[in-house]
Amino acid sequence: MRIARPERLSEILAVQGVPAETWVRDSILPEIAAATAADRWQRAIQWMLEGEKGTPLHLLIRVPGGEQRGISVTRSVSLNDRWPFTPPELELDSLPGGVAVVRVNSLADEEVARRFDRAFPDFARVTGLILDLRAAAGGRSEFGYQILARLEDKPFLAARWKTPEYRAAFRAWRMADSVMTWYGPPADTVRPRTDRPTYTGPLAVLASTGTAGAAEDFLVAFRTSGRGMTVGEPSAGTPGDVAPIQLPKSWAVQLSVTRHTFPDGTEFFGAGIKPEIPVTQPVGDFLAGRDAVLERARKYLKTVEGGRGR
Repeated sequence: MRIARPERLSEILAVQGVPAETWVRDSILPEIAAATAADRWQRAIQWMLEGEKGTPLHLLIRVPGGEQRGISVTRSVSLNDRWPFTPPELELDSLPGGVAVVRVNSLADEEVARRFDRAFPDFARVTGLILDLRAAAGGRSEFGYQILARLEDKPFLAARWKTPEYRAAFRAWRMADSVMTWYGPPADTVRPRTDRPTYTGPLAVLASTGTAGAAEDFLVAFRTSGRGMTVGEPSAGTPGDVAPIQLPKSWAVQLSVTRHTFPDGTEFFGAGIKPEIPVTQPVGDFLAGRDAVLERARKYLKTVEGGRGR
């Protein structure tokens, strides 16, 4: 959208004259489908300013320092266009003491694993590694497993999946198709890669309600590997793959067709994968530029320096 650019970290107080929380609850949430209330809210916040290209939007904001201002903006991006501020699949950062931070923002393309390999031809200067999956929603599990396969020197189990299996006789018997008839293979095994060096030092993974889909499979495999701790908030608790069904007048509906679980069958649909080290990000910390989740992960790495994790 095109705006008279407000200061960074300004707080939106009202949209179209409606208090921001009321606007989200009444105008946005009814259009959002998600498995958990937390994921539903975070999606609604992401989409709270969307609308048709060329339409006006009036905001009341609080700028840093506390002053309130009214601003008008014009939406300049079509709903069908790719959001111009979408971050790359993988971003790198470093912290003092040789700690590398890898932000995995998407697992939709195998390029994310290639970028990881290019960034780390070896781990000679890495004393600690933090993988940030807080913005990773969707993609293909195998691309995440390619990254994990460089972080463990022994095989470990990945997530399982199952899908309802239709049996026509059950309809005649008035039995629900999926009550007793799930099809699902055993969990896959992630094996260490031999084409690149393996990192065996301290490791942590950051998660949030925005961690969904293939990124949740990543959390499952990371948990079963025993390589370190997950830090942050419960994940989105998404059910698994969806099948789109086209409807008249350009409408469509998506139906969940799989259920992903831990290797032992433990489900996380509707609840999310809970972190071993729970940390929330207060609004005050965010406005001050402080990342409480990242800081807690750094503290954890210090407790396992020279070790492998748990």
